Amino acid sequence: VANRIFFVAPDRKMTCLDALTGKTIWQSKIGDHSVRESMGLSADSTLVLAKTMEGNIIGVSADGSPADIRWKADTNIGYDIAPTAIVEHEGIVYVPSDKGFIYALSRDNGKLIWAHRISACLINQITPVAPNSVVCTSMDGVITRLTYNPGE
Repeated sequence: VANRIFFVAPDRKMTCLDALTGKTIWQSKIGDHSVRESMGLSADSTLVLAKTMEGNIIGVSADGSPADIRWKADTNIGYDIAPTAIVEHEGIVYVPSDKGFIYALSRDNGKLIWAHRISACLINQITPVAPNSVVCTSMDGVITRLTYNPGE
């Protein structure tokens, strides 16, 4: 995004590279947060979303230098190694887990909207298919469509 490449690695840091030159723009633990495994991009491409080792989700500015946290959700997921992408759709941030849970968070305020367990295994894909609806798959072959009705 914005001629930048972002990645997280076992060193528990996020790295931002210049996509044109390959040079490191910054590499950081993102303040007090160690990041690893799962990350994604906000729907408007302004935030790089990442799961922290402490079980929270952060949104780092896609054009900031150095790393600048602009969004945070205190989800208390706990230590989690699911590498599946975090996805935002229609104002909801969908977060996979290695324990079969899918978490839905508000992009506006980071609050948990819902959490649902579809399996005892790692979630390997979350695909938005309509407003408030996603199809999810897990490593043990479970395929589920989850739909959230905001008024309920």
